Amino acid sequence: MKKRVLALLCTLAVTGTGFPMLVTLPADAAGTGTTYYISSIRGDNTKDGRSENTAWETLDKLSGLELGPGDRVLLEKGSVFNGYIHLKDVHGTKEAPIQVSSYGAGTQKPVINAEGQGVWYQDYGAPLDNAGHQYRGYVSSAVLLYDVDFVEVSDLEITNRSDDFTFFKGADSSVKETASEDPYKPAAGRMDRTGVAGIAKDGGTMEHVYLENLYIHDVDGNIQDKHMDNGGIQLNALKPADEKATGVARYDDVKIKNCYVQDVSRAGICVGYTYQWNKFQSSEIKDETASAYGHTNVVIEDNYVKDVGNDGIVALYAHRPMIQRNVADGCGADLKQYSGFHQPLCAAVWPWKCKDAVLQYNEVFDTVNNQDGQPWDIDWSDGTVYQYNYSHNNGGGCIMFCGTQAYRGVFRYNISYNDLNGLISLAGNPKGQIYNNVFYLDGDVSTVVFRNNSSYTGVAELKNNIFYNNSANKDKDNTLKHAKRTYTNNLFYGYTDVPEGSGNITGDPLFASGNRAVGKTKDGSLHERSAFNAYKLQEGSPAINKGTPVEGAPKQDFFGNPVGAVPDIGVYESSAKEEAKTYTDYEPDDAMRVGVAAGSVEQNSSTEGGARLALDGKTDTMWHTDWKGCERDQVWITLDLGESKPVARVKYVPRQTGGENGIFTKYKVEVRNSEKEEWKQVAEGNWAGDTETKYAVFEQVNARFVKLSGLETMSKNQLSDGSYLIFGTAAEVRAGYETPAK
Repeated sequence: MKKRVLALLCTLAVTGTGFPMLVTLPADAAGTGTTYYISSIRGDNTKDGRSENTAWETLDKLSGLELGPGDRVLLEKGSVFNGYIHLKDVHGTKEAPIQVSSYGAGTQKPVINAEGQGVWYQDYGAPLDNAGHQYRGYVSSAVLLYDVDFVEVSDLEITNRSDDFTFFKGADSSVKETASEDPYKPAAGRMDRTGVAGIAKDGGTMEHVYLENLYIHDVDGNIQDKHMDNGGIQLNALKPADEKATGVARYDDVKIKNCYVQDVSRAGICVGYTYQWNKFQSSEIKDETASAYGHTNVVIEDNYVKDVGNDGIVALYAHRPMIQRNVADGCGADLKQYSGFHQPLCAAVWPWKCKDAVLQYNEVFDTVNNQDGQPWDIDWSDGTVYQYNYSHNNGGGCIMFCGTQAYRGVFRYNISYNDLNGLISLAGNPKGQIYNNVFYLDGDVSTVVFRNNSSYTGVAELKNNIFYNNSANKDKDNTLKHAKRTYTNNLFYGYTDVPEGSGNITGDPLFASGNRAVGKTKDGSLHERSAFNAYKLQEGSPAINKGTPVEGAPKQDFFGNPVGAVPDIGVYESSAKEEAKTYTDYEPDDAMRVGVAAGSVEQNSSTEGGARLALDGKTDTMWHTDWKGCERDQVWITLDLGESKPVARVKYVPRQTGGENGIFTKYKVEVRNSEKEEWKQVAEGNWAGDTETKYAVFEQVNARFVKLSGLETMSKNQLSDGSYLIFGTAAEVRAGYETPAK
């Protein structure tokens, strides 16, 4: 829907104690663009404000001004304004956005001191997903963008202080109302306050909202009200008055860049909670759901958040948000003092209910220890990827996979140095992929690998990681073994209780010389990649060319080097030449066709049935488990090579006809030499759910029996309880060996 082009700029002097009336005025849709200048240093309210020489003096001159496409409001550098800027129903265009920024030759950004004024009412229209979360109330904001788009705000300094914890000038009645509705103390009753607040409500999709080079500090908000517009920067979506007429309220094309947010409460930067939260209740979030009801094209980059009261940077209900090159220092600062309120916890940089979020090249230090306290948290989101990040001295550890809907989360090519408590928190998540990271501990820290919590029983696959512990205070009873965690091709140094799994090794990884204790920069900027050179591997390292390929892995390492077909263990991919290997499959003979077996078999089909069909050389026939479904532990097929032979890979050809039921997406390979022996696992991994031929490659062993199990397989047959029938299929299966070099 084409939005109305309306304009309002509402500003009041700070001496007023009443709530402002929001007025809308028609604007010129042509948008030729007018620039308005304001200077507290040399301005004069009797002038026209149309040039630097005729600048206005105070922000209240903007009240009633019509803004349209291409208009600019510029504040002189070095000026200090006691007031606020509120825009409602103001719309620029793609070609001519509205700009609020600065002018002049000075270096000091113009300052907007809201001082608790600029009060407006926020109402989501219904309770939120958690009954303990506030969903309506009065908010004080220095800058408010309410149903505003194609707007760019930049180069300003913004504060919003309060002179009292429980009393708010001009709004004491709202404080009492909030306190009576909220039983939690001591945060109850404190006004929600924001540096920059954004609301999408009655205009459909709000597009092109850019916030850049803002210094936001000393915002005295309410640490409890996480989904009100409360903290440094927060953009949220409220229920429209008539959604059928205006469309879903959401954001598209949000960019928050190069902002410095310090000493604010509650959060540093948040985009953006939505009244449509109930559309995101399943573990798997469909692309079409996320793009229709969530926020799109959200980029949060190159920002510095320091000593914020709670969370640092959060993307919520977004489709493919990008959070990159940010620094977070001292998140959760208010948790040092206050604890008796709803959810006294936080993490630094994380997504909530996002689809395919990417968080990369960020650095996080000194997050305050609390119930969470991690720098990174995959929190009830689908397809989250953390990569190329660095964390140090965070009170809650390194990474959390939080909850039963932390789905398809990936943590790869990250460095953790002396993070505290427990490095990894698996809080009931269905599965997490953790690979090619370095977890480094030294000094006198007592950090364990898995955070000690009886409810942290989530599932994880750990591959190609280096766990290095040279701490004088390390926990000698640190337990790595767990029924829901599998280890493949990891390197352990300084640990005695090394878990079982194929390809795991112990010993010194032979890191390069240099300082591994990479601290924080003085100005909050990112380190160059060269600062982490001490995490590279020396020639002769046992980690070189000893990793296992991971489905969907990136093509470059932490330093930007290309990753080879056989990756190194850790974050660094050396230039050491990989040993070229070729393989030959054992072609089935009559004895192999007799000896092949499967856990479940469909008995009533000549083309989708017995295990022998996986050895007949035809791709239009297949081994198929019972058409009625089977138990997961029945999805396997075993090859009998007749005698002990070298085996280094398994070839799996998925079904080529009749749909996708039974295609292996997660596999395990086991071997043994006789039926009396226990099976020994030699490989485990993931395959894409398509019809392309797959390979499981591992260190060559001698074996007579080779067993391929489907730990996860595809199914379209859903039952009434929401679960799916379990199937296994294979058009062809072969075991192969390394072909000797000529």
